[in-house]
Amino acid sequence: MHRLITTLLLLFALPAAAWELRVGRLQAAELVAEQLTLRRQADRVILVLARLQQAPLGIDQKNLRWSCTLSHAVDGVFGCVGAIKAGSPAWRGRLAWEMRAGRQSMQLHNGPARIEFTEAAAGTLPEGSLQLVALPLGWLDQHLRGLWAELATVAGTIQGRLQIDRGGDHVQGPLAFDRVAFDSRDGSTAAAGLAIAGTIDYALDRKHRSLHWQGSANAGEVLFGAVYFTVPDAGARIELRAGAEGNAAWQLPQIDWQDGDGLDLAASADFAADGSYHLRVQQLTADLTRAAPRYLKTALATAGFDGLRLGGRISANAIWDGVAWQEFAISLRDGEVRDPVGRIEADGLRADLAMNASAPANTLAWQGFNLFGIPFNAGQTGWTWSPQQITLSQPLTLELLGGRLTVPKLQRLPAASASPYWLGALELDQLSVRQLATALDWPGFAGSLSGHLPQFRLQDGGLQFDGDLDLKVFDGSMRISHLASERSFGIAPSLSADIVFDNLDLAQLSAAFSFGEMQGWLDGRISGLRLLDWAPVAFDAQLLTDPAFPGKQRLSQRAVQGISSVAGSAGAAGNPLIRMFDSFGYKQIGINCRLADNVCHMSGMEPTGTGYTIVKGSGLPRLNVVAFQQRVDWPVLVKRLRAMAEGQAPRIE
Repeated sequence: MHRLITTLLLLFALPAAAWELRVGRLQAAELVAEQLTLRRQADRVILVLARLQQAPLGIDQKNLRWSCTLSHAVDGVFGCVGAIKAGSPAWRGRLAWEMRAGRQSMQLHNGPARIEFTEAAAGTLPEGSLQLVALPLGWLDQHLRGLWAELATVAGTIQGRLQIDRGGDHVQGPLAFDRVAFDSRDGSTAAAGLAIAGTIDYALDRKHRSLHWQGSANAGEVLFGAVYFTVPDAGARIELRAGAEGNAAWQLPQIDWQDGDGLDLAASADFAADGSYHLRVQQLTADLTRAAPRYLKTALATAGFDGLRLGGRISANAIWDGVAWQEFAISLRDGEVRDPVGRIEADGLRADLAMNASAPANTLAWQGFNLFGIPFNAGQTGWTWSPQQITLSQPLTLELLGGRLTVPKLQRLPAASASPYWLGALELDQLSVRQLATALDWPGFAGSLSGHLPQFRLQDGGLQFDGDLDLKVFDGSMRISHLASERSFGIAPSLSADIVFDNLDLAQLSAAFSFGEMQGWLDGRISGLRLLDWAPVAFDAQLLTDPAFPGKQRLSQRAVQGISSVAGSAGAAGNPLIRMFDSFGYKQIGINCRLADNVCHMSGMEPTGTGYTIVKGSGLPRLNVVAFQQRVDWPVLVKRLRAMAEGQAPRIE
């Protein structure tokens, strides 16, 4: 472009004081000017262009006008200075052109931004230098969109001094970007506050475009899909090579990122005309202790594992086809997992994972593993993995809680119109309820847990079971059916189930929960149980003693007070006659609670006037307990149960 201006301006060195030149189209290499008008009026020069194009740089400007004042040759110096106007802000400002000793220079000032071109001596390389000072990155918006069609917005400044040769088609030199911010049209890729410095080598012509960048990133935030990270304080090294043939999309044969102490990545990418891309990770190595907080924090938080700490060394290579991972190989050594809320912990993780069309064998081993506080012994599992599915290669058996947990089958399958899902089965054999209660900090009681779940389905955090779980507890039985959960490992997990129990020994049950002494069997059901964040929000419970109990059915004074407290029977709890006896015989006990909207709707065995019977006495002294509260706030009821378990005297309000 500078050669075009030089040629035109030298015309005005002619003696004529006023004249005009019109050209319909003028082309110099890749530069095309349309409807060009040159006019001289005394010492004023006016250059008007209807359109100026330079395809490789993405330049396409309309209605350019430069009006300058000529300075006559003095001591070999000749020039023209004046304002330039254009539709684009990048082309507005004050343009100064100068010719000195056969060499020219141009300066464009636009506020704090400055672009300065200085031509080298004739016959030397490079042909000139281009200095950029506080140049807004937005001025290159059109060119950048040509490089990346999905670019939505861009901001920041550029500073550098570039050497230009090969007719202006090749530039190289130091370049710095400050406060860079951008985002893609779909919002999946973005950055803010980026500071990048390095050297660039950029060549372009009709047939081939190439770019080589070497430098470092020293500040900023980056979002790439589910991965969000901040540039480490110590900075990160970047090397990038890119190229394109003609008007084809750019290809990136080299993408290197190294942050020094956390992550080392070598990759390449191929872009298509529609903006899609294929990514090949040739080598990735990472120290998870440093890399996970930096690169995986947001992805883990989105998955419901905010604050999860990972450790170990990982190395990997992979291929992404623009939709999903088609191949990868991952090696993990000395891995560990720590969840701040105690949902999952693991030590001594060792994995060799691979996925491709041939479904290679995979292994995962651990030395220690805890899930929701439940300890698992050391173990190892293997499976086959292809892009379509993952399949457990052989049944997995774990010694757990004094019993055995077996996963006879497990596989991950694709879904036609939804995310992939896991399908499997579980078998539980004589797991110790006492050990389970200890691990979960429940009241200590004995029993065993067994069951066969012929199929479960896990998809998008939702877990559904077919089959029942049978518990042998308190010398009775309990069956859990229709077990399902949502957001199982995420925020506000929920769980639903139906529970039926039969012949639970009240002596053991009351002792485990510090309920006072009771003798008998307890039957009942809890239908429509729903927990939200592991706290009950809905259920319909019916509890009734079994009249077939072969022994004596008796209640201690404290048990009477506890039952009265729960049901809100102030008369029974405050009756002074109760304190005269240690225990009472009973014929039957029954109490119901339907929880909805944080209120427990209470009832008993049969209505009695305005109340309902919860204890039918037997023998002498005979004690009948009648309750009158039919609506009890759930938090109040929970408070009463806790007070009763701690041995506090009941208080009915």
